[in-house]
Amino acid sequence: YSISRKWILDSKKFFDSLTSSYSTKAGSKVNRIFSGQDYSEYKLSSLYELDNFWSDILIHISDNLGKNEPREILAFNNCAFWFLINYGSEVSLFEHYREKGMKGFILYPENNFVNSIALKTYPALGFRAKVVKRLFPSSMDVNVVGHTLIQVYFPKDIVKKLAKLTSSYSSTAQVTV
Repeated sequence: YSISRKWILDSKKFFDSLTSSYSTKAGSKVNRIFSGQDYSEYKLSSLYELDNFWSDILIHISDNLGKNEPREILAFNNCAFWFLINYGSEVSLFEHYREKGMKGFILYPENNFVNSIALKTYPALGFRAKVVKRLFPSSMDVNVVGHTLIQVYFPKDIVKKLAKLTSSYSSTAQVTV
């Protein structure tokens, strides 16, 4: 296994620019908690910021895959909340993947009304999506793009709120702001 120094430095520069960019937007707050040679940890202030930051990272990774890296994605997500707050961004991300010739699987532990949106949308975009047994705790989502692994950990209060959302409603029409 090897990794190029140039790739590490380019990635660090990119993530530093993301941190700087998000930290200067009104209401945005991205804090780098830890950064090492091949590992960084960030804390974001909202699910919306997380979704935007995550999408930017995934686009960057897909645009910079090594020539020997698989053009594949694998995601395990507990709750597809981003379809409620940022649907267009998710569709654009997967259209970008498709334009890059990528294939992939998106997995969910249950078919609730939020995840059902994802389970219909991803196949319409050319990606497989299905319900499988729980692979990770409800506080963690995982994406793999090429050889890069990205994890997100949700605070317990957010996990509880998302669980309440998915158990209290059976369609988006019932959700009020």
